[in-house]
Amino acid sequence: MSFYEELKRRNVVRVGVAYVVIAWLLAQVAEFAFENFGAPEWVLKSFVVVLLLGAPLVLIFAWAFEVTPEGVKREKDVDRSQSIAPENGKKLNRLTFVVMALAIAYFALDKFVLSGAPDVPLPATAAEIATARQKSIAVLPFVDMSQARDQEYFTDGLTENLLNALAQMRELRVAGRTSSFAFKNRNEDLRGIGEQLGVAHILEGSVQKSGEQVRITAQLINSSDGYHLWSETYDRTLDNIFAVQDEIASEVAKAMQITLLGLGSGGQTPSAHSSTEAYNEYLKGHYEAGRSNIEGHRQAAMHYQRALELDPTLALAWAGQAASRSFITGFSDTDFKAGFEEARASALRSLALDPDLPEAHMALAEIQSALDWDWAAAEASLQHALSLRPGDANIRLQLANIKWMLGDVDEAIADTRQVVEQDPLNLDAQVRMAHGLAYEGRQAEARLLFITTCSSVIERLSRCRS
Repeated sequence: MSFYEELKRRNVVRVGVAYVVIAWLLAQVAEFAFENFGAPEWVLKSFVVVLLLGAPLVLIFAWAFEVTPEGVKREKDVDRSQSIAPENGKKLNRLTFVVMALAIAYFALDKFVLSGAPDVPLPATAAEIATARQKSIAVLPFVDMSQARDQEYFTDGLTENLLNALAQMRELRVAGRTSSFAFKNRNEDLRGIGEQLGVAHILEGSVQKSGEQVRITAQLINSSDGYHLWSETYDRTLDNIFAVQDEIASEVAKAMQITLLGLGSGGQTPSAHSSTEAYNEYLKGHYEAGRSNIEGHRQAAMHYQRALELDPTLALAWAGQAASRSFITGFSDTDFKAGFEEARASALRSLALDPDLPEAHMALAEIQSALDWDWAAAEASLQHALSLRPGDANIRLQLANIKWMLGDVDEAIADTRQVVEQDPLNLDAQVRMAHGLAYEGRQAEARLLFITTCSSVIERLSRCRS
């Protein structure tokens, strides 16, 4: 069982979430009470410090002890066959939902009764909004129509290739990966999806693979009325899977330029690669890394290693290996410095092979920040990555995090706001934006965004349970 799975089994994750929600509510109530009682400012600050210091103690307690019908016992003394941890987890879920409901009620009281309506900046004109929205698109995960339904890693890789190709167009606003992939395997009305993501166009498609033959269908849809604007079917062989995906991404990007932006048909020249098997292993690794846990990155590292054994010149695999090595090092008890230095060597090898690969610069930035604590160097690496792929919301969010570390608060908030607009279902970006607003003293806006985020979490949890 992985460390993260053990955390979940012991309800440490649930306890952490419950503590954060309860602490936030207590802090808001304390702020209101202390202000009205005329308490000195240091009282509230001390109260918040106590809440912060309590977090690690609560998590340690949740890890080391378990509540049983006979009382609190050390976790190692509880027979797992007799453990009631799952029942305790359900109780924690209910507690969290109740506290969230109280938080929403408090927010409504504070917003509409105690404080009045918050000041909101004037919105852009309708014409400006309409013009900007016309140049926006979301790429939904392509559907695996293969008979065995075993090509999900391939269809996800194709979708991300298209996202990356479109994100290179400065004139086009591309919905972020988190928001686009939130609709994976969900048969929802495209007009509703367009409304949720704030985009005027949606690109969707399917993949049908049989042996060495693959048929990929892509179609562009107007999200306001559901009408098709463009579609194309590609019948190819998999002699070179890298070239197939890159070719389709390039052709779709050119079609987007013509259809959406009225630009010329110039585009990137598809790049070829010598090893179909190597790139296939890379795609499997990238798919596993998307699980964002230690086990997923360990599996990813094995696939990246196989890819490099087949083709040592595959820069993407070196970058993937660097990213996974960094993740494993940061969340395990391995040799910290040795792990990150190994990751650095892979990132530098990737850059030597392809200096214009955004993934390589992102991997290097992680090492520069986590090991070197060289925030300026990490910022430079991410700025370079963003210049290569201006529409990538993930790169911009990482850059915003580095700017926070450097003290460039205004720029960090501006970048985070852009990510929230571009990737509206990215909960991490929403939470960071709420922190930024609170830092600026814009409490009402921060609370509104926090409540919106909580509502999104509740909705997703409810969808998972159903």
